[in-house]
Amino acid sequence: MADALQRSIFLEEVRRYRKRRRKPAIMICGGMGIGKTTTINTACGREVGVVGHLSRGTEHMSRYRWGEPQRHIVLVDVPGLGDSKERDQASKASFRRWVRAADAFIVVVTPPRPASLPTLRTVKALLRNGVRPDRIVFGFNRLTMLNVEVDGELHPLEMGAAGPVEPESRAAVEHGTAAFIHALTAATGIPQFRAGQVVPYDALTGWNVFPLLGRALATIG
Repeated sequence: MADALQRSIFLEEVRRYRKRRRKPAIMICGGMGIGKTTTINTACGREVGVVGHLSRGTEHMSRYRWGEPQRHIVLVDVPGLGDSKERDQASKASFRRWVRAADAFIVVVTPPRPASLPTLRTVKALLRNGVRPDRIVFGFNRLTMLNVEVDGELHPLEMGAAGPVEPESRAAVEHGTAAFIHALTAATGIPQFRAGQVVPYDALTGWNVFPLLGRALATIG
């Protein structure tokens, strides 16, 4: 479950934001099957979107309210890009529409190749529709897919309740983040992407879900 304290802190951020502006919409996008809907379910504390082995992933744009009455935000779950050209073409118009309606943008990525084709297609689609590079936040999900070297051998990264707490695990996350930004910059030709735009988190357990949403909210200003 998502951390209650982190949830409380994020709710205060939403309250402060809502005093100044209309309710914001955070668009959560990326490839298929990487945890977009799970992220929203975990944040909401219940299954609002279908996930699991019987689901083909998000196939239609879906909106979910998060927060309190009159003090909520909207989380937008969009179909993953990069599965096939046909699916990408079918969702192109609705993707463009939601990009224009959204206020903040989270692209969910996973190891071992976070700068995968679906990620690159998603980022390029956002850029083509006028989203500045510094407005994009990357959620680095499924960190247990990273490898950590211990005594000369590689082992899957272990996650505790507070995330990757061992020095070797934290170093692996930092290395994975740096490698992702380098690959993303090389593939897009955009030098403005920074490691600070990448937030490690775990969609399934909820670790760092609300800091991820908070980082996206902060890009709105």
